[in-house]
Amino acid sequence: MTDPAPLQADTIEPCIAPFQIGEWVAQPAWNRIRRNSEILKLEPLVMRLLATLAAAPGRPLLRQELLDAVWPDTIVNEEALSRAVSQLRRALGDDPKAPRYLQTVHKGGYCLIAPVTAALAEAAPASRPEPRGRWVPSWPLLLLLAGIAAIFLYLAVKPSVHQLALGPLVPITSEPGREIDPAISLDGKRIAYLASRDSGYDLLVRDLEGGGPLRLTGSALSKGHPVWSPTGDRIAFVGAQGDAAAIYVVPSKGGQLVKFIDLPSWSYGLDWSPDGRTLAFSDAAPGETPGIVLIDVVSKAVRPVARSDSSAGDVKPVFSPDGRRLAFLRRDQLERQQIAVVDLQPGSAAKILPAPAQQLRGLDWAPDGESLVFSAKSGRRFGLWRLQADGSKSPEVYPVEGGDVFNPSISRDGRIAVEEVEQDSDVWSADLVRNTAAPLILSTSRDYEPAYAPGGNRLAFVSERSGSPEIWIQSWRGEAQRRTNLSTSEIRNISWSPDGARLAFVAEKDGASTLYTAPASGADPVRLLRNAEGLIPIGWGGGGHAVFLLTADTGIWRLEELNLAERKRRPIPAPGLRLAAVAADGRSIFAVPARGNMLLQIVPGRGSIRQFRLASTAGLVALLPAPDALYLVEETPGSALVHRLDMKSGAIRLAGRINDYYGGALSLGMNGRSVAYTRDRETANDLAWTQLSTRP
Repeated sequence: MTDPAPLQADTIEPCIAPFQIGEWVAQPAWNRIRRNSEILKLEPLVMRLLATLAAAPGRPLLRQELLDAVWPDTIVNEEALSRAVSQLRRALGDDPKAPRYLQTVHKGGYCLIAPVTAALAEAAPASRPEPRGRWVPSWPLLLLLAGIAAIFLYLAVKPSVHQLALGPLVPITSEPGREIDPAISLDGKRIAYLASRDSGYDLLVRDLEGGGPLRLTGSALSKGHPVWSPTGDRIAFVGAQGDAAAIYVVPSKGGQLVKFIDLPSWSYGLDWSPDGRTLAFSDAAPGETPGIVLIDVVSKAVRPVARSDSSAGDVKPVFSPDGRRLAFLRRDQLERQQIAVVDLQPGSAAKILPAPAQQLRGLDWAPDGESLVFSAKSGRRFGLWRLQADGSKSPEVYPVEGGDVFNPSISRDGRIAVEEVEQDSDVWSADLVRNTAAPLILSTSRDYEPAYAPGGNRLAFVSERSGSPEIWIQSWRGEAQRRTNLSTSEIRNISWSPDGARLAFVAEKDGASTLYTAPASGADPVRLLRNAEGLIPIGWGGGGHAVFLLTADTGIWRLEELNLAERKRRPIPAPGLRLAAVAADGRSIFAVPARGNMLLQIVPGRGSIRQFRLASTAGLVALLPAPDALYLVEETPGSALVHRLDMKSGAIRLAGRINDYYGGALSLGMNGRSVAYTRDRETANDLAWTQLSTRP
């Protein structure tokens, strides 16, 4: 084989029309390649790579040239290109050691060595002389007739399309306190739920059409996730007393409570199969990642379902109406979820459906058994969405008037029971020494994601007071000022530059994430990365010339440095991580590995320089650097413990507690004794139902 010509660097426009490459026909518009009857789908970026190479067959292309062509508006490192090349070779059946399609060029590029030609339409039969006097239609008429035939054929074979529609919300409860975890019976006539009492939650059942509730249990047990048996005569739920968790069963008309099986820890989800033979729940030993488990109701034999090393936890399992599939939520390290569906044949792998990773608040199958209804953000509120279980369509949203709508539960006749929640968020400050808390930012809208500026005299935060999430800055000498106008659905991970002049953050809009920097003065933000999904800016380094990132890699976080002037990312050698934060001086990074009870201090370019052994890292949710210390935040039910690691001696002591903490960003004040956090407050929490119907 002759060596390719020297590398060149010209602008390459990817092929758009179908083309033949070796034994494959590539169809860029459809993101697929075809060989006889075999059809393979390619990821859009992989197809763009192939189309770019096919635009210059036999010519070596620089790696940077390919990066610019395939990712024209995104800063990515060369690992992304290597992964795309590997996927392309796998699809084409190409061996890099003996290539027939794609050859690696020694000096840093790739060359498509297979012949490329335009893909021709199938040849028409050879024409024959027509008998004299026979009418031959013109080409325009032939095209017209072909078009009419195609339309009739499409109308004849296309499936009947019905759109789901929701009726108005009908209240179920209006009592004081909170009503949560609705579970509607399969016949749609009754609802089981948990209602708060002074000492905990009771399990109640009531008719959906009216009437008072029937109490099935008292408040001695902590309870969650009630589910009906298929016959409607029993209700199962997860319960716990202290650290002892179990699945319990109680008659739906009242009677003796029976423990079904002990659990290693609390289960985040429970469902009963339509044939009544199996329970599915989310199982995890203390400190381990939860996964979905099936248990036989009679033999109590258990087996795991669709376990994945890349998952940070699988929760909320729900059986399909025919019992052949299971849907659940798969979490990542940011506590966001995606919807997964798995066939319940042994050994089947889960399929992740095409919805962006986000905070989801419950899901259930629609009665058709072909789609799922779930709760997710729709603008400022959580609404109901529908998603095809085969992943063939993008999610559709069904806005619901009122508050946030959580935890849909659907009957066979299409009634949906939901939690309807009105809530507010404010920014508070916890005094670690006095064990007290006081509000920092209060408004009638949601305020959250606090981040202290260097020096502590300003606080950046996200507020929805202008109608959409935007960044605001509060100076202690004046009123809060809005600093962005992006009209986004979410802003997260705000960090200040060392001089306090700029902010880095991620904004999400229409399911897409973008990394920005913005002047604290309020000038227009600068877009750094378009595709910032699975990315966390953790702080600034290099005197404000770089931003350090955590990036998701198959469920494990990796460290990267983004050079702001060159807009290039480079990996920082480190093991897979759970948490990371930039030191107060910007010169090093504190990191908690995904495995092991260890804290590392890493200097980019030098690697790990210090290691601290911790008693446990299972509950750590944040690292808050100070000039001479590192504060480690350990989440506990309804609060968080803050530990102080002295950087000189290595000693760790308890610094204080943050009460009423339920997650979200934390920011350490300059004096090291106060922490800003988000305090959520529910103003109402009731149950309601709506009718799911179809319309042509």
